[in-house]
Amino acid sequence: MITIDTSPNRELDNLFEIVSEEEIYTFAKKYAYQNESFGNALLKQFAAKLPSTEIAPNKEEFLKEIDCCFTHVVIVPYNRYYNEPGFEELDWEEVGKDIARVVKRLELLLDAGHEELAAELSVILLQKIDAEFEDYLFDDYDFNSDNFHAEETLSIIERAISSGRMSKNSQLAVADALSDMDGALAFDHIDFKEIVNAVRNSLLTDDERIAIRKMAFENATEEYIKESVAEELWDYLMQLHREEEAVSLFQKNKKINRLRTRYVKWLDAKGEWKEALNVLNEGLAQQEGWGRNRSWEEYKLALYEKLADHSNMIKQAQKLFLDTNFSLDYYRKLKKWVEKEQWEMTLRAMLKKHNTLWGHHDNLSQIYVSEGWYEDLFLQLKSEHGNTLAPFCKYARYFDEKQQTELLSLIEKDYLGRFVSSRPRKEYHELTSDLIALKKSCPLGKQTATHIVEKCRNMYPNRPAMLDELKRFY
Repeated sequence: MITIDTSPNRELDNLFEIVSEEEIYTFAKKYAYQNESFGNALLKQFAAKLPSTEIAPNKEEFLKEIDCCFTHVVIVPYNRYYNEPGFEELDWEEVGKDIARVVKRLELLLDAGHEELAAELSVILLQKIDAEFEDYLFDDYDFNSDNFHAEETLSIIERAISSGRMSKNSQLAVADALSDMDGALAFDHIDFKEIVNAVRNSLLTDDERIAIRKMAFENATEEYIKESVAEELWDYLMQLHREEEAVSLFQKNKKINRLRTRYVKWLDAKGEWKEALNVLNEGLAQQEGWGRNRSWEEYKLALYEKLADHSNMIKQAQKLFLDTNFSLDYYRKLKKWVEKEQWEMTLRAMLKKHNTLWGHHDNLSQIYVSEGWYEDLFLQLKSEHGNTLAPFCKYARYFDEKQQTELLSLIEKDYLGRFVSSRPRKEYHELTSDLIALKKSCPLGKQTATHIVEKCRNMYPNRPAMLDELKRFY
């Protein structure tokens, strides 16, 4: 327990004993901005301790301080990947405290007029964080990316650049360094592109910006990065109305899917639909054997519609109908496009091609209802062992009494089997909810659900959680 001396001469000393230094600093800084005389008094008192605008700060000391942030380690009892005892891991909570102190010093450095050095050191701090970061930390529940203080550090860089007192070369060096860190695991919560593009757009010519993007494209090793950079380069060329260069980019890199999509959209906008189809077919042919691009298949249908190519519209819609497990959108398109006399035969032929479905497919059920094929709907539900109750509740009104009885016997057998083993209360709750839905479906459904509940209550009288949940049924 702290004993406080209440004599007048001890009041301020007592304050410093019970209030943290950080809280006092925060209060003083806030109040100094609100009260000019108080702010001037602080400046006069502490001016000697502030970084001098005339004498350059010692860069080496700052670098040592940054390095010292990463000396905190914690011993992990065992390595979960290699099953090896005792290995060291950075203690990011402690590291974060040191980083916070460095960031405050960099803010003072910036306020004192050393914009270029503050920005350079801020970049070095971010690079050091990235270098020390290990992706296995994502599995650490105590890990917190706020310990990086990356947003505050980036704010220093942005303020330094916006000051107008940094050279062109320094600004571009900062932009290049941030661009290299874009997408790094340590900073996957931060988008560096905004500040990078702002710097480059304000300082570089169009040709210089294009050259940077081309170099990034050529140097990209990861496929997803290459796709992204290529897309960005295409968009920038089109923004500058340099269409020939954009088309040349695609012609030289036809395996880049995003470029192909961009090129097809460009052809589409120009009304060159046949050429766009040729380009899509070329791309789809390259993908045979390892998976086709669904969006390209959908694009093909849109192009056939623009060309009013009725025959290919139907063929492509049939393909998409089957590939999407009976999408209702394509079902409605086909029903509108196929001749009425041919429709039933065409639909049955399509459904016959896709007879290896698992579980309940409600799109198929809705199609049966729409066509009035209730016998097919009955056979579908009858074949869905263990998945019959929910669709039965939805479509019970379409079955006659004999069909309802047959389906309900399957449901009763299935649900009695689900109660054989003891279950967590949550699962009893879900089973009871299903039986309540069955009770509401139709008179025979109510009888079956009631019979299941009564049988379970009689068979398992020593399951309090089950019995408590089943009370909801009544």
